[in-house]
Amino acid sequence: MAVLPRLTSIYERQGFDLTTGLNPTHLYGEISAPFTYLLKDGEIVTHAAGIAVQELYLLEALSDVFLPRHILIVGNSFGWSAVAMALVFPQAKLLAVDSCAETAAAEGLDLTNRIAAAEGLSNLVAIKGRSPEDLPAIAEAYAKTAPWDMVFIDGEHTARQVAIDFNAVRPHADKGALWLFHDAVSYGLLKAVERLGQDNGLIFQPLWRTPSGIAALVPQKLVGQVAMTLHAFAGAEATFRHMRDLGRFGATERLVAALTCPELD
Repeated sequence: MAVLPRLTSIYERQGFDLTTGLNPTHLYGEISAPFTYLLKDGEIVTHAAGIAVQELYLLEALSDVFLPRHILIVGNSFGWSAVAMALVFPQAKLLAVDSCAETAAAEGLDLTNRIAAAEGLSNLVAIKGRSPEDLPAIAEAYAKTAPWDMVFIDGEHTARQVAIDFNAVRPHADKGALWLFHDAVSYGLLKAVERLGQDNGLIFQPLWRTPSGIAALVPQKLVGQVAMTLHAFAGAEATFRHMRDLGRFGATERLVAALTCPELD
């Protein structure tokens, strides 16, 4: 189910312009071009970018093979990922949690809940909460009878906080939960996520073909269901590293010489 048309129209009806899925070579090499930002009066309203269109497609592809019942998102910002997942997984209950360290994040919680009410997304709730201290009470209120079986970690992008978030959620998640860590490649979190997988018997899979470099931790019981889908967004690490080396040493310059930022009339 393609949700991008509805997702973009939802935010436009809330009075926002948005930018997502752009090509960096069209924006003078702006590395954040693929990701999602909301704008009002020509100004970006939050510096925390939402998932890219390619990552939205990952969720859609997963929904063909995996139907979680209860999803937790750690890090909500303006709700783009949460609303997207509520649309992609309509059968699942979804809870988005944000510490609201920035004023914009608190406004984002309110926006997310307004959208859920306006769009009939009764499966989505966004609340304020800090990890790890608030997670036990949140789990008692929201996950006592239905443990989370899909977790999307997108909070503070440090190795320390990723481990804190995982360990805070793990006791309240289903043992067969699928874990996705946004920005794992972009923020150098792969070793931290891999270590969590090793310590908890989960299979580590970087998704090299996602713009942020999402990393997945997969329980053995889900491998047969999701392996083909995850591989489509991962490919071979050797191929990724080969392309990375081409970029490092400038060997791709001849290939992209015609892709300099075009001047617009």
